[in-house]
Amino acid sequence: MSSEPERTHAENGEPTRLGRSGFDALDILTRLPTVVELGGPARAAGAGGVAVSGRRRPPSGPRWLSYSLIATSAEVGAVQVRGRTIVRPAHGRVAVVWRGSDQLPATIIGVNGQALCVAQLGS
Repeated sequence: MSSEPERTHAENGEPTRLGRSGFDALDILTRLPTVVELGGPARAAGAGGVAVSGRRRPPSGPRWLSYSLIATSAEVGAVQVRGRTIVRPAHGRVAVVWRGSDQLPATIIGVNGQALCVAQLGS
């Protein structure tokens, strides 16, 4: 917080703050969309993969790592993938990385512990 006094000016007869955004920046980082706003409990926010071979290339070819980013709504508590439970962080973005290029089913779990839906991760 700045010790500088807040400056205002009149706009249409109403005082308006200058030099500030008018909202709490932390709210943007922590406010999660509702199911309606997101269009469902979760949606794909990105996906891809990369070939990883290290120094020496194995005879079978390079290994492939896939990833998916999932944007979750406020009603989601966790994402389950291959028996692993990933608790939804405060910002609502869940990253899943797995070996291989196959699609991967992920169960979206609500804050009440019930399965909301199953999403296919990967391209």
